[in-house]
This record gives sequence, C-alpha cells and structure tokens, in this order.
Amino acid sequence: MSDLFNKDTFRVVATDSGLGGMAVAAILASRLASLRTFRKAEVVFFNCRPSESLGYDMMRSHERRTRVFSNALEAMNRTFQPDAILIACNTLSVLRDRAAGAHAPGQPPIIGIVELGVSMISHHLRQQPDASIIMYAAPTTVQSGVHRRSLTDLGFAPHRLAYLDCENLPAIIENGIEDGQAESLIKRLVDKSVKAAGQDHGRLTGALLCTHFGFAGDLFKTAFKRHEIDTAPIIDPTPQMADDFLDKAPAGRFEATEVILSVVSHTQLQPKIVRSMSGMLERSSPAAAAALRNHTIASRLFDTESSTP
Repeated sequence: MSDLFNKDTFRVVATDSGLGGMAVAAILASRLASLRTFRKAEVVFFNCRPSESLGYDMMRSHERRTRVFSNALEAMNRTFQPDAILIACNTLSVLRDRAAGAHAPGQPPIIGIVELGVSMISHHLRQQPDASIIMYAAPTTVQSGVHRRSLTDLGFAPHRLAYLDCENLPAIIENGIEDGQAESLIKRLVDKSVKAAGQDHGRLTGALLCTHFGFAGDLFKTAFKRHEIDTAPIIDPTPQMADDFLDKAPAGRFEATEVILSVVSHTQLQPKIVRSMSGMLERSSPAAAAALRNHTIASRLFDTESSTP
C-alpha cells in the first residue's frame, strides 16, 4: 500500500451498488486535496447496480451476485485502470472475497468496508463492556452474517450482536428523506430492534452498515432517543473509510493537488434520485454534488446476465 503514495498521479475508484458510496468519494476528493500527496488525483465513483430493475439484494442466489460483481470488478480494472478500488458498500464487500480475480497477482488493492465496520464495533465493545450492538444493514449483508462472525471470532458474545434487515431503506433514502418515508421506516426499524433486544441489553448502540444510512443518521439518533437511549456515538464506518485508506499517505509532497471527481453509472439514474442525492451531498461537498449532476452512463460496461433475478 505504501508504494501507492509515492506516485505523482493517482486514480482511485470508489464503487457501490447504489449512490450511498458517493459519501466516501466526496471525502476522498477532499482529503486528497488537503493532503497534497499527489500532483494529480482522480476519484471515479462507479455505481455498479446491474440495472434499474435489478439490484444485488434482489438476486435469488449468492452465486449470481458474486458472478455479476466479478464482472463489474473486471470492468472497473479494464476501463479505469485504477491504482486502488474502494468498495464503499457493505453488500459488495461481502461479495469481494469470492469474486473472481479479486486477489489475483497484479491487481490493484481492492479494499472493502466490512473490515472497518468490524474494527469500529470491536473498539466500541471493548470500551463499553456492557454494550450491545444493533447492526442495521441490507439483506445480503445480514444473510452473510459477516460482521457477527468476525466479532464472535474476536471473542465477543453473540447475544451482544444483533442484525436487522432494513428492507428497502437504501432506495427510500436515495429518493429523498424530506417526505417522511425514511423517518417513518427508521422509527419502525428502531422500535422493532429495541423491542427485540429486551430489557437486559445493557447500553444499546446502533451500527449503520450501509453507506446510504449515514445520510439519515440524524433520523436514527432521533428514533433511539424516543426510547430514552443514548446512542452517542452511532457507529458509521462510511465517513472513516477515506481517512483509513489514506492513513499512511505522506502529506505535502506537492504544493497543490489537482483533484478530478467524476461519476459513472452502469444504470440510468432517475432525475428525482439525482436531485435528491446531489442535494444531500451539496451540504458537505459541492464538488461531489456537481459530479453527480454531470454523471455519465456506461450501461454495457459489464455483463449482468440479463435483467431477471
């Protein structure tokens, strides 16, 4: 990894099965500009959702999800020739280890977000011995059980680790949180998870294990407060992914870094979603919001094995 940061120019691809990972791309661009490690740095956000009608969580088998994501990874390497790939998506990070070519010699580093989430949860549980974690995630992540398995391997008791499948919350967030649908669903999900935890859960903390959920982080905090539960901090690995990746990057190698941020999508993006997500990004990263509004479509970049589940 340290060799990556000795180059003059650098290109990193951040990918997601939707647009939640734009949060990681935005922070990457900002950090690269402030670090001045490279003369020129390019951040490409690639939305590798297979089609408008089909997402990875909708596919009937884990094997098909893995095959399609393998195709997407190959296309990223072939098309963008990146120095590194950041999988800014828990669903796709679950698929990484079995994806064809993900660990082949000569491939750029392919870094998932699951390990970071496990590390942050582990740190919290060690700091709070009476704490229990409710892990809010999308279906593929929940079905894999990867966070719970990794944490139990580290010695944490399974009863402290609860998953909750958050249904179609990522899609609802992408369509905008102003209409109240996200707030209503998050209240229901938190109510359900707190009730399931029972009375002897100790200190409850929420872990947001989908990159979309950070856009609705305040709604999660409000939902927990209704149960008089102090959830500070809610664990969200998304804002930390860029810093974790760039932790060893030397600062100040150049007087300034020219940073180019672009957005490419494998599937058509509905104008409503572009307006909604760019609006949320605008608050912290006008450059990311502009890149999303000016995105390009590469609909035949990889094989999705038809649009049926």
